[in-house]
Amino acid sequence: MSSRISVLFVFFLGFQMLGTDLQGQITGDYNFNNCDFTDANGNFSDATTIFPPSCDCGLTEDGLYFDGNDDHLIFPNQIDGLMEDDFTISFYFQFDQITAMTDILSVRSSCDLDSFMSVTFNPTNEMISFELAQSIVDIQTESAPLDMSRCWHRLVLTKSDLFYNLYLDDKLAISILSNGVVNFSNTARLSISNSPCLLVNEERFNGWLDDFKFYDRALSAIEISSNSLEPDRIITNDTTIVTGSDVQINVGATCASSFTWNPTTDLDDPSILNPIATPASTTTYYLNITNSGGCQATDSVTINVITAEAVDCEKLLLPNAFTPNNDQLNDRLGISNLFLIESMEYFEIFDRWGAKMWETNQMTDSWDGTFKGNLVNPGMYMYKVKYTCDGQDYVKVDNFSVLR
Repeated sequence: MSSRISVLFVFFLGFQMLGTDLQGQITGDYNFNNCDFTDANGNFSDATTIFPPSCDCGLTEDGLYFDGNDDHLIFPNQIDGLMEDDFTISFYFQFDQITAMTDILSVRSSCDLDSFMSVTFNPTNEMISFELAQSIVDIQTESAPLDMSRCWHRLVLTKSDLFYNLYLDDKLAISILSNGVVNFSNTARLSISNSPCLLVNEERFNGWLDDFKFYDRALSAIEISSNSLEPDRIITNDTTIVTGSDVQINVGATCASSFTWNPTTDLDDPSILNPIATPASTTTYYLNITNSGGCQATDSVTINVITAEAVDCEKLLLPNAFTPNNDQLNDRLGISNLFLIESMEYFEIFDRWGAKMWETNQMTDSWDGTFKGNLVNPGMYMYKVKYTCDGQDYVKVDNFSVLR
């Protein structure tokens, strides 16, 4: 085995172990796939309820529908016992009929307790609010807008030491620094649509919920982004192809009751969510998805088309800077004109002292700006790519900047 193959083997083995470790740390996995309230990992007891939400379509398989009246879900006290340490809560939801301040998530057992945590939604200003109380005189509240052009949303709440971060649709939206450890009452329960302290103008969650997960550590922003289901979104990036080539268009998890592509020109099967596109000229394809309750979501992907004569094998395109800060803009470093490459021997990243930060032999791979699981420092770096184009070997070497 050559040294290069050995390094690649170690790299991919490490990457696979990282992915396995992440999944292994899903302490509680309530996926509702069998229309029940069990933890698929078997670590926790079943979630409980007096008025159970009904079984309905979910993003992967089954999900839950809450009627907005008395449907609720209470998670076992084993989870509450872990919430004074670092943790992550992640779930997906979609509203149905929301007319007033809405109780989504809470950790409390009565209105008289000093310490509690809650997440609510105000449809008037379309804001999600996160409230954290260490005591009756130490209550912190922050709000952030919710993108109402989406149907399904992802909410992720992490605690790292005294920092509580709330992510909406995989973007950091709210950050609160607690003045001390929040000690919840022994009778407080993590619950959905079950706050014991509804205000006069407040109602319970009405809509769909799926894929509730609890981790016994705080996930990083990169981990949160990397394990997203991307509901109702086209996950294929804008790309460029040579005339006569095709592209598979892939869509994330969805609970669509119907959908349409526009245009349908050059799609092999416009009646499916993942068609193959063979456009004769540059085309933007729009996907319109209609979900349960009539909610509509739209996304698009542009496929640029060039002639074979326009291909310049020496002009492999990579950015001269990128910002791995999880704002969904320029977060990864990759090759943008993959249509040049027939095969790739390696794609390597080095720091300014020549230490290798990352490598791959998969042309579609991109670097997330991390080394051994940690974000690298801002500064200058170098990439080196060896590839084959039009039957000849090429090597491209250049510098780029990591910015924050």
